[in-house]
Amino acid sequence: MITSEKIAGILGIFLAVAAIVLSQLYPSQTALITLFSVCSVILLVWFTRKHITDLRRVAGKKRTWLKINAMFLVVLLAFIIVTVNLVFRQYYFRLDFSTTREYSLSERSKKVASLVDREIRIIFFGRDETDGFKRASELLESFRYLNKKIVFSLSDLDMSPRIASKYGVREYNTFVADNGKRYFTAQGVNEKNIANLLIRATLGEQKKILFVKGHGERKDNFTERSAYGKALGLIRDIGYKVINDSVDALSDDIDLVMIVSPMKDFSKDEIETLKEYLNRDGKLLLIVDSSDMAPSVQALFSISIGDYLIHDLNHATGLGPTSPFLYRIMNKDVFGERFYKVVMPTVREIVQFPNVQYEYRLLVRVTRDSWRDVNGNGKFDDEDESTGLEDVGVLIVQKDGLMKTIVLSDGDFASNAYIELFDNRAFFTTLVNWLTGEGALIDIPPPEPIFIPMYVSPDQRRKVRFTGPIGIPLLFIFAGFIVYLWRRRL
Repeated sequence: MITSEKIAGILGIFLAVAAIVLSQLYPSQTALITLFSVCSVILLVWFTRKHITDLRRVAGKKRTWLKINAMFLVVLLAFIIVTVNLVFRQYYFRLDFSTTREYSLSERSKKVASLVDREIRIIFFGRDETDGFKRASELLESFRYLNKKIVFSLSDLDMSPRIASKYGVREYNTFVADNGKRYFTAQGVNEKNIANLLIRATLGEQKKILFVKGHGERKDNFTERSAYGKALGLIRDIGYKVINDSVDALSDDIDLVMIVSPMKDFSKDEIETLKEYLNRDGKLLLIVDSSDMAPSVQALFSISIGDYLIHDLNHATGLGPTSPFLYRIMNKDVFGERFYKVVMPTVREIVQFPNVQYEYRLLVRVTRDSWRDVNGNGKFDDEDESTGLEDVGVLIVQKDGLMKTIVLSDGDFASNAYIELFDNRAFFTTLVNWLTGEGALIDIPPPEPIFIPMYVSPDQRRKVRFTGPIGIPLLFIFAGFIVYLWRRRL
């Protein structure tokens, strides 16, 4: 005869299996998984309690039947434990007691996670049992803790060749974010890569930057101090696709053009190509170090780089007054309320001439303690030199269009030699993000390690000695005593 208890048991097992399958196939369905799990636990506990009562009644009569039922109860108990674990897996809390907050995400990452409104699956390809594999698991679990729509899996690259080939992954420590329509990849185990992958997967597109070459511009390598290998690698890590090519490669799908320290001038055809791109609401980051660098490009915007180096009493220690700090006077539309502490070696004034087509706005300016070193002696002279507030960064906008151009008068600040100093890297990425409209893409510096020695007092040492040889055996004895009392009740 089929009783209500049996129906409850069968239905409880069915719901437990459904919750397990659902958690594997659709892990972002938190509410449904929790509902199935809770209902399953209630039904199985009710059935188990009723079944234990029957076992007590027949315990002395049918030993074989008793063993079968005991085994059945063990299976039911396993289902209950699994389903309870599923519930706690969906809803739990974390506490980070580390001094560097190593197991906590930054406020920027928390905001990014909260903005994910659809399921995004992140797959990490690494080598099992390595530090990178463990760290990736910790970071991904931290993001999932903030938003259940972020689901992840960890794969050993050597053991998962089919999955890796599907996403074109060939390197260890690679993240893949799949939004169901497109996928995006990032190399390196850090919080920044995961956060920006989530942004890219949410937006669904990848911005393209043309890093112009062909006129003696800065090179894309990591060996030369003056090159831009670190800077370009940084924006690649954030999520941009950087194309190193000539002006002829300009097309409508280019989101930003970067011209950095060109030693040769541009041809008339290249200027026309650049003008056509800008008239289509293009964006340009132009960095020129002197007045003789690409004069035709400077003339295009009716600007000129000054002839004299700017000295400032507010300068980086060890670099001298020709490396002023820029952190007090900045454009709030671009940088918000934050003022970056940027050091720019060999910076010059940007002179602007009237032009009915463009509007010139302040981007960044040196302090009142600066001066143009006309005499070249590194000292301020009242007769020939005047104090500063010179513009060393200018934002140029088109009056009748959406074209935006940022001009800076020093290219060394983002070179391999200087980009890691102070807030130079954050300043550079902010400019790129603002020009491309990708203000959400972020740069998260790694936490600085703090060494805090651990001192153990004599009282603490006594407690440790007690816990090992005495406390742990007592715990096992207590557990055995509880099991003994439970068996006597059967």
